[in-house]
Amino acid sequence: MGNVIQTKTFQLQAPIWSTDTTIAVKNLETIYGDDVVMAGSIQYSTLEPESQSNQEIISFTGITAVSTNVWNLTGVTRWLDAQPTNWVYGSDPSQAKPHASSVDCILSDSPQVWDDKLSKSENETITGLYTFSTSPLVPTPTTASQAATKDYVDGVVASGAADAWTDTKGISRLSYSPTATIGTATMTIASPCVVSFTAHGLTLNDSVQFTTTGALPTGLNVSTNYFVISTGLTADAFQISASLGWAAVNTSGSQSGTHTLYKTTPVAIGNQDPSITGGGTLGTPWSGNKFMTQAGVQSGSETYGADAGGDDTYVVALSPVLTAYTTGQELRFKPTTANTGACTIDFWPGVKNIKTIDGNDPQTGVIRANGVYTVVYDGTSFVLQNEDFATTNNKGIVEMATDAEVATGTDTSRYVTPAQLANRTLNTSWITTRTAGTVGSTQTIAHWLWVTPRKVKINALAWLSLNWIFESQSIGTYIGTSTNSISVNNITGSSTVSTSTTNIIDTTGVAWAVATITTDATNITLVWTGTVAANCTVAVLWEAQT
Repeated sequence: MGNVIQTKTFQLQAPIWSTDTTIAVKNLETIYGDDVVMAGSIQYSTLEPESQSNQEIISFTGITAVSTNVWNLTGVTRWLDAQPTNWVYGSDPSQAKPHASSVDCILSDSPQVWDDKLSKSENETITGLYTFSTSPLVPTPTTASQAATKDYVDGVVASGAADAWTDTKGISRLSYSPTATIGTATMTIASPCVVSFTAHGLTLNDSVQFTTTGALPTGLNVSTNYFVISTGLTADAFQISASLGWAAVNTSGSQSGTHTLYKTTPVAIGNQDPSITGGGTLGTPWSGNKFMTQAGVQSGSETYGADAGGDDTYVVALSPVLTAYTTGQELRFKPTTANTGACTIDFWPGVKNIKTIDGNDPQTGVIRANGVYTVVYDGTSFVLQNEDFATTNNKGIVEMATDAEVATGTDTSRYVTPAQLANRTLNTSWITTRTAGTVGSTQTIAHWLWVTPRKVKINALAWLSLNWIFESQSIGTYIGTSTNSISVNNITGSSTVSTSTTNIIDTTGVAWAVATITTDATNITLVWTGTVAANCTVAVLWEAQT
């Protein structure tokens, strides 16, 4: 709700009906005579407050000036509840009443106003934003949903969590293992303790351990990890702390025996040690961090990037920035364009050629736009891990040929399925006849192969039906670009042999008839030349092959 406003009694400017949701009023002023402006998101008013029978509680969400001393109340909700039902307020516009012009109205403390206020003794649900200029006082939390005091949070931060165990997540220490024996060292019993070893070679934050044949001074323990601090660090002496960033260790009591100094190396990750995380943040590996984060491993952000080159010279920036290539390095990238043959890539240490597994330049289109590709550095070039396209001289990926490409029979890179191969060698044949006709007549024969035949063979036999005398026989082939035929003619008892490179049928005799041939994906077309006698029949046995 909005701020509370105290006004004079004001009046309706005009009569209103029970359905009106915009109400004109006049004399809407504060008790000091100022014009009233909307304060907050909602205000409440009582119409005819002195009436015993016609009072009505309304709400409105806006005040708009109409003319001098006249305003419209907008966003009006009629007939608000005078008491809650199960502590929920509502409205019933069907019960709204008409009101006459000039009746009194007030900005009232309706039940809804008080319902919007916080109670010190009741449970409240706050839906708006409360801003505190001073931090509120809250008790120590006992459940997960309760607010926490600063003291409680400080205690949690200081303790962190429970110790980790085999079945429990928690705080763990770094595990250190002696990896290098430096030699026999001496140490003082003093505050601070000073360890001496000539040319020890240790640097700030190096971790060390001690063993002894006797006893270490009080304040030091054998096989316990300590850290070199900056204070007192020289080429031949140093001071130590029990944890990184802590004060120097003090010693007391006595010591005996020979003390051996070891440099130790962390072998497991515990809490956030500055020597491990460097300048990084949790979940984002620092460029100098030798350890990997779960988030970094899962996202692959350190080894993947998008191309910004826009052509065959791919440019990919990794995060963190890659500073050098190493043999065996595996990286991934997303190109913006397909390659057009030989191509290069630069992950920022420098431009390198992209080669196939066989050591060749990738063929055009092997790298496709918006794909994701893995490359491995072999010391000279980045080797693409997917196969190149197959050729007659190169193993690789092949594309399936279409039926049309199979029928054409000239492609040397696509593969053919068994079904296509079977269709490729399909044969069909039929017998048809040719009877009396005219010069230039056309005969169409459907071959049912659905592709243009590669070869057509026709065997034609002509005879006289009058006396069933054999006249001639012709055998011809057609392979799309050339025609060849041979014929035997029997004329009055004598036979002659002839050949043709034009006519696929040549039955010249008493019944002279020859034919040329064309083909398409549907038909064999014969164009006959010459006249076949009325008493002569030419039988045609044809065979088509894909």
